[in-house]
Amino acid sequence: MSTQFFGEPWPSGICDEGTQVDTPVGEHCELCGEPVQAFEQGTFLTVMEGDSGTLTARLAPVHRECSLRNVLGGIGHLQNHAVWCGLKHDPDAGYSYRESALK
Repeated sequence: MSTQFFGEPWPSGICDEGTQVDTPVGEHCELCGEPVQAFEQGTFLTVMEGDSGTLTARLAPVHRECSLRNVLGGIGHLQNHAVWCGLKHDPDAGYSYRESALK
């Protein structure tokens, strides 16, 4: 099964080799918790749910920007690591996860 993505394709191997699916409007991004909107882009993470011994897998939508923020770190981490991560312990520089991802 190829990687699935939603929204308009962007320059990426995910879109070049993946399968475009309907945008999961209203479902919540697994990383930021905000609902996906019709105009947004993203992919899916495999998420395990349930109790020990009864785990099931499901595909959870993730905004494109939130996925990148998950890998690179928050905007505070990128702009001034010593202050935002070292002193304030806030890699998103006071922004929500989603706001930080969009910066």
